[in-house]
Amino acid sequence: MGRLNKSVFPKNGIEKPREKAIREGISTLSDSELLALLLDTGSKKENVVQLSSRMLFEKGGLKGIFTSDVPLETYGVKKAKSHRLLAVKEIIKRLPLTSYKKIMKTEDAFLATKGIFLGKKTEVAVVIYLDRNKNVLFLQTYDFDMPGKAIVPIDKIIKDFVRLSASFVLLVHNHPSGKLLASDADIYVSAKLSKHISYVGGVLLDSIIVNDYAYLSFRQRQIEPYK
Repeated sequence: MGRLNKSVFPKNGIEKPREKAIREGISTLSDSELLALLLDTGSKKENVVQLSSRMLFEKGGLKGIFTSDVPLETYGVKKAKSHRLLAVKEIIKRLPLTSYKKIMKTEDAFLATKGIFLGKKTEVAVVIYLDRNKNVLFLQTYDFDMPGKAIVPIDKIIKDFVRLSASFVLLVHNHPSGKLLASDADIYVSAKLSKHISYVGGVLLDSIIVNDYAYLSFRQRQIEPYK
């Protein structure tokens, strides 16, 4: 039998996440070890695995870390490391859309934008522009910092629609409360956008309200402007 390479173990006998990943594969790492691999180093008071374990405990696991809006610096993570995690968070948000080059039905729009809304405590609106074959041309996200103060910029949406030579638009927005009920304001904005898009030869395919698990389609429920 060959000798075990002891260099992959530190002096305290605990295998480092990087060496473990190289030796056994990345899928063998625990959540704290995966996070430690991203952070790379710990602090003066904690080694990197201890720091990762504490963050996971305080944030409620990986989902809490990558969906929370609380600055990671409050957990003792320096700004450079914080931005490394924010980069991963941004990649997670963008991945679903990259797998949807076409939006053929409402469920596609929900799945394609799902990552954008995860953990959001304020309203966010996403406008998806499609060509006549329903290929995705562009996606625009609008974050509204004040709860209940979401103002969808219809004039800008129309300008972008014309600039992109689009044929269809989908409007997707969240309700941080989780309630899938169309408010009077939701209905007003959807009806107004549908009307203005029609002036430039376009169609609002659907207006969709989402939470983390499900969606409400105005078209499927025959809510104005689809009555």
